[in-house]
Amino acid sequence: MTRRPVFRRPSGPSGRLWLLPVIVVLVLAALWAGAFLQFLSGLPSGESIDRRKTDAVVVLTGGPVRLAEGLNLLQQGLAGHMLVSGVNPTVDKAALGEVAGRAELLDCCVDLGFAARNTEENALEVAEWARSRGYDSLRVVTAAYHMPRSLLELRRADPEIDYIAHPVFPEQIRLRDWWRWRGTAELLVGEFHKYFAALLRARAERALTGKPPGAGNAGALEPVPAEGTVPAPEISIGGSPLSVERSRGGDAARGGSDT
Repeated sequence: MTRRPVFRRPSGPSGRLWLLPVIVVLVLAALWAGAFLQFLSGLPSGESIDRRKTDAVVVLTGGPVRLAEGLNLLQQGLAGHMLVSGVNPTVDKAALGEVAGRAELLDCCVDLGFAARNTEENALEVAEWARSRGYDSLRVVTAAYHMPRSLLELRRADPEIDYIAHPVFPEQIRLRDWWRWRGTAELLVGEFHKYFAALLRARAERALTGKPPGAGNAGALEPVPAEGTVPAPEISIGGSPLSVERSRGGDAARGGSDT
């Protein structure tokens, strides 16, 4: 006696419908992977940094390496002034001097921006500062993985300024063999998603308004609080400089991603 199967896979076109969601998922995964690899290939390597002089240097907070490199650029004469954007309002130049040294350079040539809480606001703060001083060229100091989104937001805030990328490479972020390090891999995937969202936002803004990037963005930030009005806390040079930056959530608390 031949036993018939209890369940039979439907035959014909209707029986192949289950393949459709699988194909869609595979296609979307392939598109995501291709876009992610393209993002990685566009990260700056640091091997051919443009050494032209600029009107100023801007440092986007996110680690002690960025501040130190910005001060080095001032000492090398590549710019005469510097803005540190996204500083915690409880920090003043005296506190930064304890971390980075070179107090005289901080006093004479460095401005602190307290209004920005994320990369988009960094860009607005930088654009307002540059316009107020009549600057046409800026050297941008931030981590290499953060540079594409930073330049995208900066050019969206003010496309008339000439931005020169000056990436830094924190030791704890291993870009060369990123897939071997879970923390670096998670950081890069998260940054890719933020970059993609920023790119979509910029394109949607232009499509809906018909205005070029940067139009109507001036004055979007709240006034910067007066420097030194709040006592500066104790700062440690090791680890994530959260006492220098605004608190940016769980990742930043572990020295992780930029918002």
